[in-house]
Amino acid sequence: MKRLVRLLCIASIAPALAAQQIPTIRLARPDASHSHEFASITSLRALGDGRVLVTDGREQRVLVLDFTRDDARDVGRRGRGPLEFTNVGFVHPIGGDSSIMVDFLARRWVLFHRDTVVQTVPPDHPALVATQGYFLAADALGRVARRVDPTLRDGLTIRTERDSSALVVFSRATGRADTVTMLRASKRQLTQRTNSDGRIVSSSTYPLERMPSEEDFVLFPDGAIAVARLSPFRVDWRLPDGRWVRGDSLPIAKIRVTARERRAFEERSGGGRPQVPAGFPQPPAAEFPEFVPPFPMGQGLVRGPRGLLLVRRTKSADFPDMTYLVIDRASRVVGTFTLSSQERVVGASDRAIYISERDADDLVRLRVHPWP
Repeated sequence: MKRLVRLLCIASIAPALAAQQIPTIRLARPDASHSHEFASITSLRALGDGRVLVTDGREQRVLVLDFTRDDARDVGRRGRGPLEFTNVGFVHPIGGDSSIMVDFLARRWVLFHRDTVVQTVPPDHPALVATQGYFLAADALGRVARRVDPTLRDGLTIRTERDSSALVVFSRATGRADTVTMLRASKRQLTQRTNSDGRIVSSSTYPLERMPSEEDFVLFPDGAIAVARLSPFRVDWRLPDGRWVRGDSLPIAKIRVTARERRAFEERSGGGRPQVPAGFPQPPAAEFPEFVPPFPMGQGLVRGPRGLLLVRRTKSADFPDMTYLVIDRASRVVGTFTLSSQERVVGASDRAIYISERDADDLVRLRVHPWP
């Protein structure tokens, strides 16, 4: 426990943060922890009675956890029938104690009320047709959101930082689409081959940059959207009434990618090269950027308590642990806190944040901390 408190209350965040005089948020001891051992925690959704829905992508399970009773049980069942799912993804709040999850393999959506599956939305529903069955976030206003890349043609495509993806919100009732803004994409090589029916028979995506980065977003239950920008690093907000709050450059010092940083990255990533389908050229060697990206691609933004955004900083040689910036809706950094390298924030309610910790046996446990 002393080690835990030390990690949570660490004050020496880093010269890159401390030099900017950003307040350190000191998390209190956990209110509760749960004994259930997860293979992974893909997503977490807090319910009004204090229980949580948790998805485990490795074990393909949806569970409801009761911290008071230290109880865990499965929600729903695997299958292709009514009220079943074939694939476990992210569970998203959509108002009250209702939630939604994409069943990607079956190209349908699964609706929950509290800890019960109450509906499966079929692939021919207008919203699933419009979204191609997939989204990244949902809100309580009847919308889902995803990034939409430019149409990919057969053959080889090179995308650079000059290319953009659209952030699009869709009506869950009608499928009507509204492009909110454009997001800078990562540098990558894409290949695709389709058959005579237009179905994709082979494809690949290969990053052209070590430490890849791209702009990202979070959709909040009240309809607010936080967009994390890269040049400069800032957060723009689209508020529920449609007004934009354009953020100023955040007072975070850049970390130059030195030889030491490159070595540290290689040690963390473990290397490895994605496979390119036969008949397509191998991509050039991926290059390092000039500076460490401010947040990791695809996993750097977390919906925090009370409408706040949590931005997880990219790990670096001097800062190998999990450091989070807390951003308010005026686009200001209101604080920062650090967890160990094996811990991460997996969800939040208005009053608490949920932290997972992976142990030496590669098992994950969950605890809840009151938000200051």
